[in-house]
Amino acid sequence: YFSKIAAPPYRYNEMLGYIVRESHYHYLQSDEVALMAGSFFFLDKDNKSLIGECIKRSGLSPDEWIENYTKNVILPLYHLQLTHGVGLVAHGQNIVVKLKNYVPNGVFLKDFQGDLRLAKDPRFHFPPSLSTIKQLPPEYLIHDLITGHFITTWRFISPLLESENIITEKKCYQTMAKIIHQYLENHHPTILKTKNHPLNLMREKWEKVILNKVRFTIGYQDSEMRPTPLTGNELLNPLYQN
Repeated sequence: YFSKIAAPPYRYNEMLGYIVRESHYHYLQSDEVALMAGSFFFLDKDNKSLIGECIKRSGLSPDEWIENYTKNVILPLYHLQLTHGVGLVAHGQNIVVKLKNYVPNGVFLKDFQGDLRLAKDPRFHFPPSLSTIKQLPPEYLIHDLITGHFITTWRFISPLLESENIITEKKCYQTMAKIIHQYLENHHPTILKTKNHPLNLMREKWEKVILNKVRFTIGYQDSEMRPTPLTGNELLNPLYQN
């Protein structure tokens, strides 16, 4: 009924609906498990993190474990954006990490609803069936990964690993940056050639994305369009390597 009203508040078009999820369990082998990325910084009664325990049980060195995480979780999401123009908001609840013998070896995407966007770029051609999915400039879409995953997930994981004397934050991000650099060299070398390319995960600074402040600016009245986040001061990027 609300769809028949001219310019209805966006909230009312989202009130009734359903999500169909396919369980990931039947994709797992007997020696595999799947954990939400956001669960890795959970602590037990002895203040030991879940990710720290996974690293210890894997038999790998911490940097080897993080290399596997980067290759099997971060790079697939990055590749979707750069090669196919598909962005997924990669927050800790949406990204489910597949582990084999406690080592990351794959990724499941939990929600597409509201968390899937397409790049507004002439390089990508999407079928008409996807016309209702929001399109954003690629330099906006990349925040689904840098803000959605690194700032909301690894910002909490990396200091835990250092506090447990597993790996320093600096070494953690150096390891990730090495794998990302190799990927760009092999698949998107032009991004590396441009200093501070807007799609380079390793550029020196990133715009701070502000969500809650939007409401202080526009108020809480009903509006047809979903509010657009504001950007604040630039943040130093821990993946940046001199």
